[in-house]
Amino acid sequence: MYENGYETAASGGFFGGAFALIFFAAVYFYFSFCMYKIAQKCGCNDHAWWAWVPILNAVLMVECAGKPAWHFLILFVPIVNVVMSVIWWMKISENCGKPNWYGVLMIVPFVGLFVPAMLAFGGSSPRPPMPRTPQQPRTPVGTP
Repeated sequence: MYENGYETAASGGFFGGAFALIFFAAVYFYFSFCMYKIAQKCGCNDHAWWAWVPILNAVLMVECAGKPAWHFLILFVPIVNVVMSVIWWMKISENCGKPNWYGVLMIVPFVGLFVPAMLAFGGSSPRPPMPRTPQQPRTPVGTP
């Protein structure tokens, strides 16, 4: 009988889509597990599970960098979000006991895939993030 090739195209599309789904799920699991371990290393144990929730993992990243949670909103500003993400990864690197230039490696293609694993499973001793303290009021000049 006459074949038009639609069956082959449909099965190829199904298997291609299934492969893409499995691949992206594996990448998500990898980054989530690394972020979970980084959060534990940085002292964010009480909400390290946020690494598995899609939007909360960005909030967790900001908190692991020692910044207030509202800094998460900076991710919605184009171009600024890339710069701030590098700065946050630099602070996370310092908090994990690694040099801060590891954070710059996050924007290098292909190398950025391995930085979270180096931070999560590296042998350096973690340094706890700086505690957030309210700013002291300024005293006017000339007052004792």
